[in-house]
Amino acid sequence: MHSAVVSVETRKPFPEDQRAALNKPVGLYWSLAGLGRGRLPSCWRLLIEGLLLRAYLKINKRTLKSSGATRIFAFSGADWEFLYVVRAYSKALNLPFDIYLVDDYQSSLRANGASPSLCKKAAVIEGDILRQAQKVYAISPGYVEHLRHQYGVNATWMPLPVPLCRVVYRPVVQSDAIRRVFYIGSVNSLYVEGIRGFIQILRERISRGESWRLVVVSGAPASQLDKFLGPAWREVVDLRRADSREELKTACAEALAYLLPYSSEPSMGLLVRTSFPSKLTDYLTDGRPILVHGPADSSAVRYARENSFPLVSTTFTELDRNLDLIGVCDNASTIDIYSESILRYHSPEALIRILSEGASS
Repeated sequence: MHSAVVSVETRKPFPEDQRAALNKPVGLYWSLAGLGRGRLPSCWRLLIEGLLLRAYLKINKRTLKSSGATRIFAFSGADWEFLYVVRAYSKALNLPFDIYLVDDYQSSLRANGASPSLCKKAAVIEGDILRQAQKVYAISPGYVEHLRHQYGVNATWMPLPVPLCRVVYRPVVQSDAIRRVFYIGSVNSLYVEGIRGFIQILRERISRGESWRLVVVSGAPASQLDKFLGPAWREVVDLRRADSREELKTACAEALAYLLPYSSEPSMGLLVRTSFPSKLTDYLTDGRPILVHGPADSSAVRYARENSFPLVSTTFTELDRNLDLIGVCDNASTIDIYSESILRYHSPEALIRILSEGASS
């Protein structure tokens, strides 16, 4: 199967080292998404985006046609207008397209305050373009089910890739008597209700004389935690930053366990069912136990239960109890369970098999 790469640029050019590693022709399409939604009125932004698309199609068409590519594989973010770009390239190059969906467009529109009329319009366009795709892949089984129910699209689950396939148990590095549970990533509406509940659990335990801290490793400023967690979060939470994989590894050395909390808020229901937490790929490979918490139908809890993970909870009472069970699960047998799930779903071999089956169907 021949391929080429079209990078949808928003902030900075496609890195030269990545171009060299791909060893494929690279075409660039500059998007205005990096400017933010509030910078331009939507009518002007759509007009300029359309003109940019026509211009870059003209620039890239010869390069991509000469590459010998036989199909388009599109990685989509949360912006539903990207579907226009995919269809335009497909028509211009006369090639079928596959698309990989990671964020539900409708949920993203509502989260950004889009009007009901725009949400309705986007849903119609989304269904129309997805039904034109030769193959649709989705980031979670819940997203696959949603696409089938909402649009009649038969998608295929394609898990996130994890390069490291065999994980080794890692003892915790403890410099004092404090037990530290780590959370990696942004603090936003998808996770905040679970984080708040966990903080309350720790407060109650600390009031009984136990020593606990939640360590948030994130690029988010302290003001963002103030917004979502309230000004008292510093009593229980430490905020750390890691700008590289090595810094992340050093920052998380003291992790007794990792926290993966999904929100039970009704407004987050569709997102927690269809999304899949990329932070889990960091957790799975570090050799430490993982506390998975959320609604029973959330993608994280479903995944954990289907793969026989320990320390899974759907209520805060269960999550509190699981804190006492970390010691029981702090062993190589638990990490072997994580390693098996990586090999089964996230390894290069597993993903190549999924793509090969899609290409032949």
